[in-house]
Amino acid sequence: MGQGLRPNGSRDEELANHFNYLWLGAINMVCEIDILLKNVRVIDPIHGVDDVRDIAVAGGKVVEIAESIPPRSARDVHRLEGYVAVPGIIDSHVHASALTGGVCAHKMMARAGVTTALEMAGPVDSVWRIMATHGAGLNIACIHAVAPGFSVADQSPSSQDLQTLFDEVTGKGAIGFKVLGGHFPLTPEATLRSMEVAERNRGYFAIHAGTTETGSNFKGFLEAVELGRGKKLHIAHINSYCRGTEDSAVNEAILAAKTLEENPNLFSESYLSPLNGTSGRMMDDLPVSKATALCLERFNMEPSYNGMKHAIEEGIAQVIVQEGGEMVLKKGPGAVKIWEDAATDLMVSFDINPAETCFFLAMAKKGDGNFSVDAISTDGGGLPRNVIVESGLALVAFKALSLRDFVIKTSIQPAQMLGLTGKGSLGVGADADITVLDTVRNKAVMSLSSGKIIMYRGHVIGSRGKALTLTQGKAYVESIGLDFETINPERFFQRESYK
Repeated sequence: MGQGLRPNGSRDEELANHFNYLWLGAINMVCEIDILLKNVRVIDPIHGVDDVRDIAVAGGKVVEIAESIPPRSARDVHRLEGYVAVPGIIDSHVHASALTGGVCAHKMMARAGVTTALEMAGPVDSVWRIMATHGAGLNIACIHAVAPGFSVADQSPSSQDLQTLFDEVTGKGAIGFKVLGGHFPLTPEATLRSMEVAERNRGYFAIHAGTTETGSNFKGFLEAVELGRGKKLHIAHINSYCRGTEDSAVNEAILAAKTLEENPNLFSESYLSPLNGTSGRMMDDLPVSKATALCLERFNMEPSYNGMKHAIEEGIAQVIVQEGGEMVLKKGPGAVKIWEDAATDLMVSFDINPAETCFFLAMAKKGDGNFSVDAISTDGGGLPRNVIVESGLALVAFKALSLRDFVIKTSIQPAQMLGLTGKGSLGVGADADITVLDTVRNKAVMSLSSGKIIMYRGHVIGSRGKALTLTQGKAYVESIGLDFETINPERFFQRESYK
């Protein structure tokens, strides 16, 4: 049997890992290997590995990694010369509910190489029901939106209102809250109360910056930093606040990175698409989303029904619609008709994110050599911009990131943020979540989730999936018929050094 990979550490740690390796090896000797990946370049920064190896998978776990593993004991063998295997891609910001193309989201994510994702709005029950019928085998965690007129009555819910909502949504499997401030703002005071309720109940908390006093811009980001002082929380898509509203976009990005370095309690992600996603819905001639109004104004369009109509006609805004089993972008007069026929209740995208800030925030490092922004995300899922692999590997090809950096930002650090102790590495005993990459064409060619192949050469073959939930959500997700894994909230928001 080949030598297993073990983390560097003390002699005691080496012995413990060695016994763990022998135990798993013994299991492998009496049980057939489910899947054997041969001759693939393995990138695993946690174990310091960057070399060609074979990977054996059984019972949903990695059971052996070695220079050569005999294929005779394996049920399914894949020879992967020239490809790269990395710990399964974790997208720490997606949308997969009925409101955001959820019936297409799972296949879109799986095709892009994602194995685990954080759904950042809900409704949580919608997320699970879609997963049960249209899932692709992914691991999904969900946080539920605190949004006036939707999940709370108004822009200033009380602590008791928020506690009631927290109990309700975590009982349905959510792991916490997200304030959609940039779209549906709360008052600053209610935003702070939301943070406090999540913290008091050991829930995950994220914020799309902006309140009734600010917007989805750099001022809103700085306000979120101030409101969250001393609390561990996730500020969503940092690049979205660096669009040049207060200074040049690049200067805003530089200051954002510096601010994150000065506030290590804050966790964050940024994405690598020029496109945003927002609501195209109109009410009383105005966009229901504050972020949509800001986008229209940015392109010198009136924030009104006619302004949006003109933006779609000119291709400044693109309507997101279902076509051929995926969500796609449409623009021009035909898209206006689609939007109007839907009574405007569709998602839209604006080409609004400056490339230079997206690239800078993916690359930026602190003085200690660690990344300023923890993760690369997409804000995709059912929104058509699932480009972690495509754009992330483009930065690798440009030598702006190394493959090791790519793994840190797309698997290791997202796993630590979410408290997923079995993910983010390819060591013996880790969850068999693996993404196989073609670094010439910048795409994923194969993915395993929980030891099962869910995508092979662009064909999605996984189904359903696993809900990642707190203890109080187990019964609900089980009642829907989903597999589940409970997360220990004490593990949320961890950050180790991988400079």
